[in-house]
Order: sequence, then C-alpha cells, then structure tokens
Amino acid sequence: MTDNYDNSDAAQGMESDGDGRPLVCRSMAVIEALLFISGDSLSIADLKRLTDLSDHEIATCVEELLTQYRQRNGGMIIVELAGGYQ
Repeated sequence: MTDNYDNSDAAQGMESDGDGRPLVCRSMAVIEALLFISGDSLSIADLKRLTDLSDHEIATCVEELLTQYRQRNGGMIIVELAGGYQ
C-alpha cells in the first residue's frame, strides 16, 4: 500500500517527523482517526484536549480533511455537526 502524502499549501514548509513524513500529514491522520472512532462529534476544543495541537493546526487539518473527502467523492464524509465534526 502506498502512502498518499499531502502536497497542499498546509504541508509546504512544515517540519517532518522521524520518517520524513510532514507533521501536518501525521496530525491529519490523528485527527481523522479520532473522528472515525468517536461516537460523537468532536469540537476543536475536544480535539485540542486529545492532541497536542493548537486551535489553528486543528482547524487547518480539519479543513484539509474536508477538502480531501469532498474531492475523492468516496463512501465516507466528514460533517460539521452539533458544533463539532463527525
């Protein structure tokens, strides 16, 4: 399986983790996993409490995830619900 690295503006110029993967990709993967496993919608504050990311980093990652999900037109979507995302 091939990793799909993010080439968006959000990933440009970001530090990388030990594997050379941009941190924004790693952050997006963490947020995506949290949204997927949560039974409830998660707000920016919830995601901040669960991660070590800033409000801005979370908002950037969520917006990029929303864009990616819309573009791939797959069977799953992320929706804004009850002041959070699910």
